[in-house]
Amino acid sequence: MIQFLYGQDELVSRLVANLQGAEHGRRNCKTIGVLDETGEFLGGAVFYNWNPEAGIIEISASAISPRWLSRRTLKRIGEFVFHECECQLLLVYLRADHERVLTLLAGLGFTFRLVPRLFGRDLDGVLCTLTDDEWFDGRISRGAHTTKEAA
Repeated sequence: MIQFLYGQDELVSRLVANLQGAEHGRRNCKTIGVLDETGEFLGGAVFYNWNPEAGIIEISASAISPRWLSRRTLKRIGEFVFHECECQLLLVYLRADHERVLTLLAGLGFTFRLVPRLFGRDLDGVLCTLTDDEWFDGRISRGAHTTKEAA
């Protein structure tokens, strides 16, 4: 059974960045690390550029094992974004060739916008957005609160 790791934002951010090929993790972020039953790191989500006034937050995630992205993990990410942070919009930036992740996000209700050259002259990106309404109408949050006011 997976476990969640909180309060280790610098560590989880650095681990996620390393998996993505970056030298340094993000600063001024919040994270959720995902560990296996032995305490080994499986993956993590890094939340950054939170704008409480606009109700917007961005997420970056990466993992060494597909086991990290369980229904329970997705639900926990949604709870953090839409209940704890009270955001109305979640943003994800992906390379356009990450078809597997785009397929997963489509199943979660994300909307996509192609952004030419987002990752360089020859590498397009996709801005993936999920509103709180889309989240609460989605299959992962079904059975949970339907609005943040109901929380």
